[in-house]
Amino acid sequence: MKLPAYTRVTVASSELGEAVPVSYAADSVLVFSKHEKPVFAIVIEVQRRQEQRKRWTWPQYVTSVSAEHQCPTLLLVICPTRTVATWARNLANRNTFALPWLTWTPIVIGPEEVPAIHDPATAIHDPELTMLSIITHGQTDPTPYADAFIAAILTIDDTDRNRARRYNDLVITSLPAPAAHILEDIMKTTTPSYTERITQAAVAEGEARSLLTILHTRGFTISADTREQITTCTDPQQLERWIQRAITIEDINQLLTP
Repeated sequence: MKLPAYTRVTVASSELGEAVPVSYAADSVLVFSKHEKPVFAIVIEVQRRQEQRKRWTWPQYVTSVSAEHQCPTLLLVICPTRTVATWARNLANRNTFALPWLTWTPIVIGPEEVPAIHDPATAIHDPELTMLSIITHGQTDPTPYADAFIAAILTIDDTDRNRARRYNDLVITSLPAPAAHILEDIMKTTTPSYTERITQAAVAEGEARSLLTILHTRGFTISADTREQITTCTDPQQLERWIQRAITIEDINQLLTP
């Protein structure tokens, strides 16, 4: 193998650090599991402009997530403009040393691959494509796509509330802060009950994580039934009572008793 020209060689730290450090965080990670075991993961990156450093950080996203979840991992790059999409495809195809075993190929999606969905009826029949639509085309102003997005989210919510909330979170975190605020304000006005429930569910999820952390720290073995009862509870006040109880109990069977 022919190395590039260099003037010296140094021994660098062998500490590889934590998976996807904060300074190199992707926009979102989806993990697909079968019987609680991860089988596939997708790292989602919304790329709004050209950044040469992504040549080095994108492979890090994939290897870190793959190592953490021990499953095949795909990088999905969503580009709101054709120029950035072309740049991302070219960047992904370049390989510094032309080593075939280092080749990595993300899927790059530009605006020409994603239809702009405005119609709620269309959104109801293809909610996943609707999520991609508002992420891709709503980066500046999501208002023209908000009705379709809300229709898709409510349709999913009718059968799978957890999935609806995950999709909602994915879209909000994938939009720039100003666009995300616009969309959230629209939802508060048009679907106040849903928005309130989403907020409550997010609080409950945080409380559940805190409760599990306390139980682990205190050395309790958590059964599958107990874990399920904790993670599926949507009442923040109930979870708070369990947290207070978890601090003092001596037997985990005392946790969920009335």
